[in-house]
Amino acid sequence: MATNLDSFISLRSTGTSGHLTRYADGRFLSVWTDLDMNGSAYVYGQLFNADGTASGQHFLIDYTARASYREITAETLSDGRTVVAWVKSDGSGAAVVGKVLGTNMSASGALLTFSPNATSEEAPELHALSDGSFAVLYRGSGTFENGAFTGLIANICIPAGAGWISASHGGIWPLPNDGTNSTAFMADGSFVAAMVVPNTTGGGANLYVLLPGPNGPVDFPVDFISGDPAGVQPSIAAYGFVGFIVAWSNNSVIKTQVYRTTGQPVGETFSFDKPDGVLKGNPVIKAFADGGFAIAFVVETNGDENVYTAGRKADGTMIATTLVGANTAGDQWDPSITELSGGTYAVSWQSDGESGLPNQYIVEVIGREGQDATAVITPGSVGEPPPPPPPPPGTTWTGTNGNDTHIGSSLSETFYGLGGKDKIRAGGGNDTVDGGTDNDTIWGGAGNDVLTSGGGFDVFVFDAKPNKSTNKDKITDFSNLFDSIWLENKVFTKLGKKGSEKKPAMIKKDFFALEKAKDKDDYIIYSKKKATIYYDADGSGSKIKAVEISTVNKGATVTYADFYVI
Repeated sequence: MATNLDSFISLRSTGTSGHLTRYADGRFLSVWTDLDMNGSAYVYGQLFNADGTASGQHFLIDYTARASYREITAETLSDGRTVVAWVKSDGSGAAVVGKVLGTNMSASGALLTFSPNATSEEAPELHALSDGSFAVLYRGSGTFENGAFTGLIANICIPAGAGWISASHGGIWPLPNDGTNSTAFMADGSFVAAMVVPNTTGGGANLYVLLPGPNGPVDFPVDFISGDPAGVQPSIAAYGFVGFIVAWSNNSVIKTQVYRTTGQPVGETFSFDKPDGVLKGNPVIKAFADGGFAIAFVVETNGDENVYTAGRKADGTMIATTLVGANTAGDQWDPSITELSGGTYAVSWQSDGESGLPNQYIVEVIGREGQDATAVITPGSVGEPPPPPPPPPGTTWTGTNGNDTHIGSSLSETFYGLGGKDKIRAGGGNDTVDGGTDNDTIWGGAGNDVLTSGGGFDVFVFDAKPNKSTNKDKITDFSNLFDSIWLENKVFTKLGKKGSEKKPAMIKKDFFALEKAKDKDDYIIYSKKKATIYYDADGSGSKIKAVEISTVNKGATVTYADFYVI
């Protein structure tokens, strides 16, 4: 157990990442990712009472065959619901995804994607905001409204009925993911960052805090650190309604300082002993509702990594630096902290030095005695219902006000693009697609679909072979002043091979006719009387009858210049 402190182990499980979050009534939730020998990925949860004892059995939050889950995080919202997010990797790439848990711990059906239009996503964080929304922070690269960006990205999610939509999504700080910086959102939606800048003369480094200003970030100095700047590893977190708290390493100590949102320090700087070695990763720091706080950090000594914790109670009592757990064999890493009550708290971490099953995820209550958990939870362990099959995709998808990319399924689905330059690919069902504002590209796919541009310069793509009964779409608001129609040359072969998605080619004027085909090369026919577009593979010939591609809004003007081959 933790050295020189009352403590007990409240959970043991195999796992690949974990996190803790607290509820207003003192209970807390542990979430973690795991995998089995078949390559299936799991997200589990375990609810705990305010005294740190388990409340019921652990439960399944999500499951996917042939995938990898990592870097999980969780945050409690003001209405008692919980957001859980993690990085999912599979054959299609990586993404920051998640689910929202109801107050009864029931999980939302389909996965939420928090990192559309981004690549190289990692290190997600969640921050609850005072208006009931939440911020998802992650590191990555992407193209947003202000262009290409690499660094720290924020997606602000707001409630919309029973679901969530993105109010804004884009880069906030072009800071590298190398441990030299840390960012936190305040409850009002503002954000602050701590950053280490190597001293260009004389060695050492300066630690700064960055605050948003009217003309860009405003920085002010926090500390000067002699020696290697790589070991500073600052961390920053919201501190109640006061402001924020910063933790950092200055050689043999871990320092902490509380600041107001204006950057004015509050009280004195507190220091905690740091064992000999190198600080690995940024410390985890958690402010308590009563004014206290706790930290957890990893120190590597001669190749061995161990997790330590320390803190300060609201009454001024210092919690000296102590090792977590009872076993220092192997490595311990990835700490998380949540508050309990009366200066007690819980710490979680990963360990590969436990006897029996390796790579365990462990939760320990600090400052209170209790019965140690000895059984190790594994995927599909006794007492837990077997994992369900992967859930089908949701039948309704709502995008963000950014530039979204979404691919549908074989179900009949509804898609709302909202703002931004969206790319929406409907699947095989009879779908309804509304691109929303801005310039969108909409693929109807197979099935009889209803397509709406919603404003902007939009593109409707037809890449499914039409026939008498299926793959006949309806465009509700076509405008030849703003919109265009792209036709896949592998399907509409008579239009030629020229053209691609990157460089569409306008069809020849001779390929287009009004009302009916008059020549053998009249392949695209628009009947204004019927508000219908047809494809005739042999023009005015009689061997192949013209088939309907799509209807348009009554009275719409359609000319040859509206059609492009890709």
